[in-house]
Amino acid sequence: MKCRRNDQPIHLIHSNNNPFNNSWGLIIVGSVLTGFGYNYARRVWIKVNTKKFRVLFFVEGFTDVRFVRLLAQAFDLTLVVPERQFCESGLDLRIAKAQIPVQISKIRGGRLRYQLASLLYLLRNLKNFDCVLAQELLRGALNVSIATRIWRKPMIALVATDATEYFSYRHIRGQISAFQDRIGKTAIWVLNHLNARAATLCLGVGPHLEKVVHRLTPRSGSFLYYGVDVDTYQPKPSSSRDVLRSRLKLPDDQFIVLLASRISHEKDPETALRGVALARRRGLNAVLLNLSGGFEQFLNLAQNLGLKDTSDWVMGRQAVHPLLELPDYFHASDAVVQTSLAEGFGLSTWESLCCGVPVVATATGGLTELKGFAQLIPMRDPEALAQALLWIKENPAAAKQQALSGREEAVRRYSTNIALSDLQFKVNQTIKASRR
Repeated sequence: MKCRRNDQPIHLIHSNNNPFNNSWGLIIVGSVLTGFGYNYARRVWIKVNTKKFRVLFFVEGFTDVRFVRLLAQAFDLTLVVPERQFCESGLDLRIAKAQIPVQISKIRGGRLRYQLASLLYLLRNLKNFDCVLAQELLRGALNVSIATRIWRKPMIALVATDATEYFSYRHIRGQISAFQDRIGKTAIWVLNHLNARAATLCLGVGPHLEKVVHRLTPRSGSFLYYGVDVDTYQPKPSSSRDVLRSRLKLPDDQFIVLLASRISHEKDPETALRGVALARRRGLNAVLLNLSGGFEQFLNLAQNLGLKDTSDWVMGRQAVHPLLELPDYFHASDAVVQTSLAEGFGLSTWESLCCGVPVVATATGGLTELKGFAQLIPMRDPEALAQALLWIKENPAAAKQQALSGREEAVRRYSTNIALSDLQFKVNQTIKASRR
């Protein structure tokens, strides 16, 4: 911050390396004395407010280490998580590996036990926090709605999925009956509206989900989740690909297609498998690699679809650390595919573009933001996917340039720094408004 007094520039520097504590700042007062030909500066320590707000992030299921890192940068953060999902997902190890400063409260039990135990936790501890961030608008958020009403604390709901749309694909794909579909959608509708009404503010990831939450409450807006770390995800020389493939034990002479998403009913991995199989029949020497916690399910699915010689071209590996290892897999790949039936935003596709790796994605939900920067195809269309992959193979320079234009867009609109400052501003303003 720059001020002026008697024509002297004053610079306020928030510093953790001072003789007091992090609620102090350093003022450097400087003046250029041209008549005497020298400069001087003096230091004055003054009391300033640099204390971070204490924020509790209430997680119902799984969350991403990149978002935890962003929240920890912006706030004095405490994470409340279900213990089983926290450990099974590997989030505990990823947080430790990334050395993220966060307090973690793990709550044991299945759904019912977690629902009760987490409510008791909130009722006992909420007085110690300035705000609660609720993951989505479902049963976990219901506990937050109850506790924040009792303690009169602000609640901000962070919506990264259209729960109704995601759930509907369970029935469309034959996983549940029509009766179960109606019951589930009704429960989601009730929870969405109750929690949206209770929330001080509802934020949806990106433009698509901003519209979704606005239909639930006028107290709505958007946020960018963890954004795209454009410094971590950046292009590398093509000469590095062979070295990376050797280190990662990937085929060195094949067209590698990366599916870097979990295996779930709305992700439609069948289209990815069928599309790559079609491209192979037309001469593309391709392999399809899935990185996810459900990679074994992906490998079984490939066999069950009756596709030819899947053991030769379908690969699966455990999900890797998105900050420390995933960029190398992008750089080692020729294309990234996202064949989702429903998608809130699709940040992994933007990460791929930031690495200069071409993307093929379905034109649905938040993935439509990729128009002009990726090959967009209809949902459930293996033929279109095969044609897009063949185009990338036959037009490598154009495909690369398209991806790099996507990087420019991500730097301009979706970077982690923009996501951080935007969310921090909205949370801080909500907390301050609640105290008036």
